[in-house]
Amino acid sequence: MTSKKYNKFSVFTVNNYCSYQSSDTQSDKQVTSNRQASDKQVTTIEEGKKGRKEEYIDTNVSIKQHSIQSIIDAWNQLEPYGIKMIYRINPGSKRCTSLIALLEQFGEEKVIQAVDKVKQSDFLQGKTDTRFSLNFDWFINPDNFEKVLDGKYAEKFKKPTKNNNNFERRQYDMDDLESKLLGR
Repeated sequence: MTSKKYNKFSVFTVNNYCSYQSSDTQSDKQVTSNRQASDKQVTTIEEGKKGRKEEYIDTNVSIKQHSIQSIIDAWNQLEPYGIKMIYRINPGSKRCTSLIALLEQFGEEKVIQAVDKVKQSDFLQGKTDTRFSLNFDWFINPDNFEKVLDGKYAEKFKKPTKNNNNFERRQYDMDDLESKLLGR
């Protein structure tokens, strides 16, 4: 007996089938054909259930992978702001499990919203404190993530730059100054 497995069904072949058959093939054939039909139907239904279950699981995994890839893409858009890029997240890693937990708790939209809030914070970009450097692992820590999402690191107001004096700055026409210096 040999068997071949396919995605939706399996084929079993009986080798030397003729040698197992008796001379009374008429009555045996009728019983056998009825039994094969019912066997095929049961097998097809069983395998169909398994196939649907696998499709559901694969779809669920692909949705999570799509969400993770969307977050990686959003994070990598922070590179012009001085944030290091990430290239992939290994399935089963601590980083992956933490990110999946955030996705389940807040959803993809909120996680991407929090990533966008980094663009509005000089502190998270490392502009105000040179000792702090934002990385993805810090960001996906549940405590830190909630603070970023809540806007705790957003700039409340912009401090005016100090000129070290109380005088207004003069406005110069640079083209006029250049022509006077060159004697034109």
